[in-house]
Amino acid sequence: MKAGVVSVDITPAVGVVLGGNGRKDNKSRGVHDPLFANIIALNENNNTVVFIGLDVLGILKEDVDEIKKGITAKHTLEGKDIVITATHTHSGPNIIRIFASTYSARELDEIDVYRKELINKVINAADEALNGMFPCKFGYGKGIAEEFSFNRRIFLKDGSFIMGFEEHGLNDVDRFAGPSGYPVMSVYKITDFSGKVRAVHVNYASHPALACGEGLLFSRDYVHGLTEALKERYGKDIVVLYTNGSQGNLIPFNPFKQPFVTGFEESDRVGRGLADAAVKIIESIVMKDCLRMKTALREIELPIRKIPGDMVAIAEELLKNHAGKDIVAHGLDPSVEADGVVKLYRCGKKTEKIVIQAVNINETLIVTLPGEVFIEFGLQIIEDSPFDNTMIFGLANGYSGYIPTSEAFSQGGYEIKPSYSSSKFVPEAGDILVGNVKNLIMEDIFAGGNHNGKTAT
Repeated sequence: MKAGVVSVDITPAVGVVLGGNGRKDNKSRGVHDPLFANIIALNENNNTVVFIGLDVLGILKEDVDEIKKGITAKHTLEGKDIVITATHTHSGPNIIRIFASTYSARELDEIDVYRKELINKVINAADEALNGMFPCKFGYGKGIAEEFSFNRRIFLKDGSFIMGFEEHGLNDVDRFAGPSGYPVMSVYKITDFSGKVRAVHVNYASHPALACGEGLLFSRDYVHGLTEALKERYGKDIVVLYTNGSQGNLIPFNPFKQPFVTGFEESDRVGRGLADAAVKIIESIVMKDCLRMKTALREIELPIRKIPGDMVAIAEELLKNHAGKDIVAHGLDPSVEADGVVKLYRCGKKTEKIVIQAVNINETLIVTLPGEVFIEFGLQIIEDSPFDNTMIFGLANGYSGYIPTSEAFSQGGYEIKPSYSSSKFVPEAGDILVGNVKNLIMEDIFAGGNHNGKTAT
């Protein structure tokens, strides 16, 4: 069994616009902490799996395809053997061009220049990881990281629905509009044969939107504090790969107990709190010197929702009257929302292709989803999985926006607002997605053997 681990700086040039913020002037002003591509490659006999985590808001499927093409051209791998994810930091470059209607032509060109640079850096880093493999031991553990994953959709005692990051009195909150959150943390640990920790992979579901464009500086958000704390514990040369989960409606603070606080101090507090939980898991992991791995991938289609003509007319009128006005710091300017509606109406597509993927490593199963999927769907996949330990990698192998529940569409809220870049699918899309994931697992992973299924009860 061998592993290759590499971390490479992917921080853009200052001036490239930030993603994940609704400001009119969104050009970056500097760097609070560098962004990275973190890569872990695992090999056993003729099987190799490569995990690539990027400190960006999201990554387009076309860029994922280019990266995979570049890697497979040099190595005996297939696309199904490579997993590419985004941490979803809201203080990274806007390479998915989300809400980019206010960007100038020059800003859009700068994004595309960076995208090409990113693709080349990641291909080269993956090549380095695959060519620099060392004999290793591998282990998995999971535990609970409390206080950092909560539902951001809430009902107040007067019966009204709001988002948890909207202003509200803490005593006015009645209940979560769905599961309270998902505080389960999964960890892979990789050591060399001397026992030195060489890499740690942390999987957790929450929203890295605490730095949230603070000072318009690039930042990994809470992933920075998590990484720095683990490096302080295990050595500055370790690679820390963070993958986000089914986090579409999750936030790293409890709207019952804490107001919406942003900034670097808060993101560091959350990151180091996650690191404390990760260390407890890392120290309990039993290491193994063998791997059994199997991968599968399918391309499916999800239906795009139809936009009624009266909604489009309102959006077009708003674009005429609201042009040039300031965008608020949190939430979206009405003209940006209206632009998303118009683009969705004019996209001319009935469906969109997305990629789902499954990776079985020893006793664990990884399922990848390409967008910001609500935790309800992640829980369905985990509960119905034939494996004891199932992880969801959200924002993987492309970015397809939010995939809310049908119930969320009746409640309202940010994630269901129609937009070509952020919320384009019909209310039934999540159920269609889960059905296809179950088929992928049972037909391409579980049925074919080479796995550890759930323990009999």
